Amino acid sequence: MSVLLHNGKIWRSGLKEGKDDRFYDWILINDAGLIEDCGGKGHRPPEAARTIDLGKKWVLPGFHDSHIHILWHGNFLADHVNLKCPNSMAEFKEKLKMFLEDPSNASSDEISWFVAYGFEQGPLGRYPTNTDLDEVSADRPMVVYHTCLHVGVLNTLALRMVGFDENSRPKDDKIGVYPSGHEMEGRPNGLFKESALAGVMSKIPSLRERNKKSILSALNDCVRLGITSVHCLDANCWEAYVELANENKLPIQCFFSTFHDDFVGTNRPKVAGETHGPLLKCSCVKIFTDGALGSDTAALSMPYKKTDPGQEDNFGILFYSQEELTKMVKEVDKCGFQLEMHVIGDKAAEFAVTALEKCRVTPDKRPILVHCQILTHDLVRRMSKLGVIAAVQPQNVPLDARWVRDKLPEKLQECMYPYKTLLNNGVVCAGSSDSPAYYPNSLVGIHDVILQPDAPQGSTSPGCFQPKEKVTFQQAIDMYTSEAAKTDFAENFLGKLEIGYYANFVVLETPKENDGEFVDISEKPESLLDTKVAETWARGKKIFDATE
Repeated sequence: MSVLLHNGKIWRSGLKEGKDDRFYDWILINDAGLIEDCGGKGHRPPEAARTIDLGKKWVLPGFHDSHIHILWHGNFLADHVNLKCPNSMAEFKEKLKMFLEDPSNASSDEISWFVAYGFEQGPLGRYPTNTDLDEVSADRPMVVYHTCLHVGVLNTLALRMVGFDENSRPKDDKIGVYPSGHEMEGRPNGLFKESALAGVMSKIPSLRERNKKSILSALNDCVRLGITSVHCLDANCWEAYVELANENKLPIQCFFSTFHDDFVGTNRPKVAGETHGPLLKCSCVKIFTDGALGSDTAALSMPYKKTDPGQEDNFGILFYSQEELTKMVKEVDKCGFQLEMHVIGDKAAEFAVTALEKCRVTPDKRPILVHCQILTHDLVRRMSKLGVIAAVQPQNVPLDARWVRDKLPEKLQECMYPYKTLLNNGVVCAGSSDSPAYYPNSLVGIHDVILQPDAPQGSTSPGCFQPKEKVTFQQAIDMYTSEAAKTDFAENFLGKLEIGYYANFVVLETPKENDGEFVDISEKPESLLDTKVAETWARGKKIFDATE
């Protein structure tokens, strides 16, 4: 049944900056869920089987989150324990106790894990340890994740359940131990980083069994936020996605990126571009090259600033040598998969770019570098020549602005969160959330990349962190729609409201002016924080209505 939506402010993508005709007034959707026609107020709309008056509401293309961990986001929603960065160790413990006492977090059996998220070592004065968590609960296995999700802390019972006891003396530098002179010197202190954390958490059966439920929960949450397609990255769960696709349960388009560990394992697509139904495809392989800034593990070309004169120089963690990374890139490219590499520090980005150059990965293959938080201008130019897509997370900015200048040497502060610099050099910037690191609200991401606030939401009169890296409203919308679609070679059918594209769009409930008219969010982007998703449409069908 054809549907005509009219009397709206329907955003037009891809026009030159400053064009006046920014909007269509109406769009016609055909039976296949495609946009058949569209026009402005001067064009008479055609007849349709069904007509919907948009009431002058804003309509944007459906958002495409170009880097999101759907399984993790679903787990986060299920665990619903967000500590929100406690400001002291006492507050950290008090919040954990409060959540543990909440009946909704009650243990269903004696081995049910308690999982919490959202601490940072800075405000606490140090990393928590297993003994800190034991004070909160010694009789239930517990893991608490850092906000960056690259670090976690286990209590003593949890340590025992994953194979560590008082006789363990781990030598892996990604596993924390009590220091020399401590009564428990050399024993694990509950702190795990990067691959060591992933290794211990993979041993927990109760977390593996809920994969499909968590995936659906996360995708449905995305729908409520106006996200109509995702580039999703989840470890060891391709088979769960396939089952959901075959059961026709996926609500939106999923472009799956398999982790390199799975790429060389069994729970992976058999060939590049493997599809299951119209909504699931995998063409991409992700490689981690370094850690995160929050945990001081992002790989830098210069050492982090020291907080103690006696500290050794810390350059972060490179997961592979240049030779090892180049070999992995060559292997993935030879198999026909698109490359995606996690790079936060400039040294990691240099290794990744060098590997792409050595393997002669051509621009038509669209290699992706994720995060790109610290880059040099030379790296940006090299990325442009390689046709690299930068999958970035603008929601990093207001949170990281609180401390990042205290971490980085002055020279590396010249090109932090370089969104405008990337765009000016012809690099495609795709907006994303990296959820559950950040909640996948694309409207907040658009707000943050335009205004570059130097403090989180709720702060009084935040300033601008990187004025020279602010982008325009049009560029910001494109980052989360048409440019993001390029991540998955989908820009010819997703990311725009034009003839021949899928009718994927979001109807917004924007604030109103005193005269009752809707705020022009392109002129007042600060109002995006007060804008809500009224409806989400995918392939011509309304899949979310805030009034229902």
